[in-house]
Amino acid sequence: MSRSNGEFPKYIKLELNAEEWPDNYWDCHRKCAACGLGWPNHKMFTKCPECNLGLSSIKAGPPDMRWPDAVMSFHAARFEALYATWNEGITDEQLPWEELKTDGELDNNKITGAVEELIETSQEKNDIQIR
Repeated sequence: MSRSNGEFPKYIKLELNAEEWPDNYWDCHRKCAACGLGWPNHKMFTKCPECNLGLSSIKAGPPDMRWPDAVMSFHAARFEALYATWNEGITDEQLPWEELKTDGELDNNKITGAVEELIETSQEKNDIQIR
């Protein structure tokens, strides 16, 4: 499932609330061997959101971040993984250029058409006139 076949990758919405702190949050954490960050000892944190490596060791003491920050990092990492699948490994900067190529080379006719379409769309949305 990717952008080229028009199907959005499967995404399962998680019920992970940043405002509902887990019980015993400050008692222990999971530490990432790669980046050294201590993440919450919660079932959703099996991999480090920063490194995508497993969090297997559980240590005593609090995590390195507050629960809302950990949840935000977790959701951001999930989104980035989904987005990378959707973009098929092509960066955002490369995507517009790929659509303007013919046989691997930039096509001036496609570029001109894209610019004209952008101007027309901008005028319609904002009701502005370019002089």
